[in-house]
Amino acid sequence: MPRDVAKGRTIDLTLIVLAAIWGSSYLAAKSLLGVFSVAGLLSFRFALTTLALVLLWLTRRRPVQRRELQIALGLGLIQAVVFTVETLGVSRTSAANAGLIISITIIFTPIVESLAKRSWLPVPFFVATATALLGIGLLVTSQGLHRPSLGDLLMLTAAVVRSVHVTWMGRLTKGHDYDSLFLTMVQCALCFVLFSVVGGANALHQAGHLHPPQWFAGCFLGVVCSAVGFVVLLWSVRLTSASRVSLLLGTEPLWAVVVALVVGHEVIGLVGVIGGIVIIASTYAAQGVEQRHRLATY
Repeated sequence: MPRDVAKGRTIDLTLIVLAAIWGSSYLAAKSLLGVFSVAGLLSFRFALTTLALVLLWLTRRRPVQRRELQIALGLGLIQAVVFTVETLGVSRTSAANAGLIISITIIFTPIVESLAKRSWLPVPFFVATATALLGIGLLVTSQGLHRPSLGDLLMLTAAVVRSVHVTWMGRLTKGHDYDSLFLTMVQCALCFVLFSVVGGANALHQAGHLHPPQWFAGCFLGVVCSAVGFVVLLWSVRLTSASRVSLLLGTEPLWAVVVALVVGHEVIGLVGVIGGIVIIASTYAAQGVEQRHRLATY
């Protein structure tokens, strides 16, 4: 197997695992929003994230470029907006709706990336991504889709901002010898500071009253979903493209339903199974179109 092909498959598999982790984050966040305020939960989450990243970075720290710090702070501001809007959305809609709507990122990202590069992706790419959205619709409709709410609109907004974040993350770091761990740590540290200004008191008060399952959910969100997840995201987007990353992460809703079935003991019908198959097949097809286009372009 050629080295580039093996490397590409490793990236793809890693992103699918990350999508599974992030897909289960909605249930974890939903459970903690019954205890924390939105700002309090984000302060608590990013406190754990920042602590984990700082400890990891201290074991392998290296000289930091001024430009590297500036980029990290800029991306951190966008990331703070993403999480503010997304968490507000999760608090005002169902976990299923949240997972469905945030997946619109797989459409917005290639559009944003194409505008930034001034070069459109081939039509088959958009056909495949639209088909993936159809699969997501089948998947969530099988459980009953709620009418659009404020939370749904907030999730749609979060999808747009997340697309901008992923795109600029790739454009600002690609081709530079920047430390992915440092960039991620600074972004998360900035989020922690910003959210603590608003919700720090609530986070400190509620953290002392958490039960072990709630601590597990918090550590899962802060360490696994955020600390590990963001490092993997930046690593992958620097090695491939924002469009390809978003396509594979667009399987989040599928994994969200799997978690609901296993952990929440929910039931999914035949329509949902068909939707899951459509998502996987469409994502794979679109990824292939994007990869061929990128290789032909460069």
